[in-house]
Amino acid sequence: MQHPVVLTLLERFGSPAQIRKAGRRRLVTLLRPKAPRKAERLVEEIFAALGEQTVTAPGTEAAELIVPSLAGSLAAILDQRKLPAGRIEELLEDPLFPKS
Repeated sequence: MQHPVVLTLLERFGSPAQIRKAGRRRLVTLLRPKAPRKAERLVEEIFAALGEQTVTAPGTEAAELIVPSLAGSLAAILDQRKLPAGRIEELLEDPLFPKS
């Protein structure tokens, strides 16, 4: 979850089964525009983790219906946070606010 491109992945594929079904090539194609240098490595890490998964939790199928919506909402909130943060930085760089 440390890389923003993970939300893109979760918006499109809400469960481990859907990620597996999509396959490596399709995931790399999806992630590359937002993470050109990391896409292949991230996909390999995801598939390595999926390969280690031995248990499927009850409710996984229900979660795959909810996860894409939650990921989309979180992505929107994070984008909204960028706007005021950028504006605050601009204000702090204003000559009326001298740096100490």
